[in-house]
Amino acid sequence: MNFNNEIRFGYRVILLTCLSLFSFLTFANANGQKAFKANCQACHMVDRFGTGPSMVYMRDHYPLAKRDAFLAWAKNPGKKNPDTIQMPPMAHLGDQTLTDIHEHILFITRHLKERQPKPRFKPYRAPAKKFPYFKRKYLPFTSPASIAISLSKDITLAWDTTIGRVRYAYPTYAPFHGEKDLESNRDKVMYWEAATDFFSFQQDDAVEFLGYDMVGQQPEFIYQIGSVQIRERLSLGDSSKSFVRHYQMSGVKQSISLNFQQPANAVSSNQGSSYAVNKKAKIKVSKGSLTNNILTLSPQQAKQFTVEVSL
Repeated sequence: MNFNNEIRFGYRVILLTCLSLFSFLTFANANGQKAFKANCQACHMVDRFGTGPSMVYMRDHYPLAKRDAFLAWAKNPGKKNPDTIQMPPMAHLGDQTLTDIHEHILFITRHLKERQPKPRFKPYRAPAKKFPYFKRKYLPFTSPASIAISLSKDITLAWDTTIGRVRYAYPTYAPFHGEKDLESNRDKVMYWEAATDFFSFQQDDAVEFLGYDMVGQQPEFIYQIGSVQIRERLSLGDSSKSFVRHYQMSGVKQSISLNFQQPANAVSSNQGSSYAVNKKAKIKVSKGSLTNNILTLSPQQAKQFTVEVSL
């Protein structure tokens, strides 16, 4: 009988001890939860990085066996991550409250893993166009029937179908459009030609644009001036800032000339000039005689020749 009473008493002691321990842990956890919410929750998320490391991260780096290290870190955190703001010291909370916070962290994260960041997808970008390419578009200082021919990242040519020639050259990626920016666009022009009559045989004959054929990736323009038919193709020269004009002419009966002169006395755009001068432009021809940027050709030479402009 006494033996049974002793057993019952032992059970009661164990039960009371467990209840006391449970009550203590419950109190500690509730106190830790409250303290964490008031002092830590704004910067530390449960399972992913926020302003500071996650609760899971703290659990992994400061398990129960490293509580002293957790307390030391909380009281003097320093700046461990150069990409985040520095955590303020929490020594004013005292060891007991910091211990309760640690208990709360261990309890909340006991079954959790660090959440991995979602992959970031780069915004869609249209594939870069391969040079050369061309398109009809609005261009200033030329007719609406002009075509932009981009030969490289450094140079695009404005070819005007109404006059059958290159109007000017400009940097390919310059924001070269819109009527509101005419003055600033004028300053971007890399190369102009000044002659009103480019061909000596042009006189009063209008240019009749006949279209173009594709030669590889490049258009070969076809146009007629009087009795002379001309084919002209544009390609990149020896550098990314040079271009070559490939000419084929039929119907030439006498010597002709082409005027590649650039504006000699242009003034700045705010004084009313229509030109930007590139004095470094050099002209090189495959046939004929070039004097002061005027090319003279015999009928035989005019059948096929090239002119390279280097900027």
